Amino acid sequence: MLWLFFYLYLSKKMKKLIVVGITLISLSALAQTPKSIKLNKGQTIIAKNESVVDIDLGMGKMNSNNNSQFEIKVIDENINAYILVFTPKKIKMTMEGIQSMSFDSDNPDDVNSEIGQTLAEKLNVPDTIVLEKTTGKITPLHENKT
Repeated sequence: MLWLFFYLYLSKKMKKLIVVGITLISLSALAQTPKSIKLNKGQTIIAKNESVVDIDLGMGKMNSNNNSQFEIKVIDENINAYILVFTPKKIKMTMEGIQSMSFDSDNPDDVNSEIGQTLAEKLNVPDTIVLEKTTGKITPLHENKT
């Protein structure tokens, strides 16, 4: 059986098959494009985020539920990155544990509460950020050198 493998290996047909196989593998490797983020200038994206956390602290449990909605606008693009305007639009959170608290940006009473005043300062305040196309790294515009 081993002699058959060596015979085929040394034959011209096998050599051609190996050359063709290596060529096809090399071409497919070269045809791979790096994954990158594709956005269009002027595009608006509505992003929603939900996180639920349940923690057992030993002396009691803590539960947290957070929902956020953001608007992201593509305002410019260069060869390496996109320039985006990131604006938080809605925040809804509840926390239960030793103390309970909640906040809903759609509820005027919550916006006027102590925690609401802190969170409401962040709502509808745009922030310009840079999103690198190939890495997905996000930095504030003033810190980026792209």
